[in-house]
Amino acid sequence: MGDESNEDVDDRARREFHQRRREVMGEIYPEDPPPRKGVQGVGWNFLAGLLLGVLVSVVVWIFGWDSIAQSPHIEYFMWGFPIAKLLGAIGIIFVPRLRGFGIGLLVSVAIGALIFGFKAITTCKVA
Repeated sequence: MGDESNEDVDDRARREFHQRRREVMGEIYPEDPPPRKGVQGVGWNFLAGLLLGVLVSVVVWIFGWDSIAQSPHIEYFMWGFPIAKLLGAIGIIFVPRLRGFGIGLLVSVAIGALIFGFKAITTCKVA
């Protein structure tokens, strides 16, 4: 008994529970349910989506800021870029295997807004 790992004890307890349940409930629960599996790789997908989204925001806001700020249609870009990332992230969230990536991209929209806010505050002149 002392040599059993927690995993073995948990597995044995699970089997005993389902056996008792079958004895009591009969055919309502004819077999053990399949083991629960979480979505694999969500953490790495989240990190990849977050890093990619932040990297794109950093590149656009730092290297493209001068041309964006001089454009007469700056408000279209300022609203369009985050909305495009937001819609893309929401669309990706509905793909089960890429859900973590979509959530990371969604979080990067907020971080991109912070990057933009800092860049806007440091470069715009108040009249």
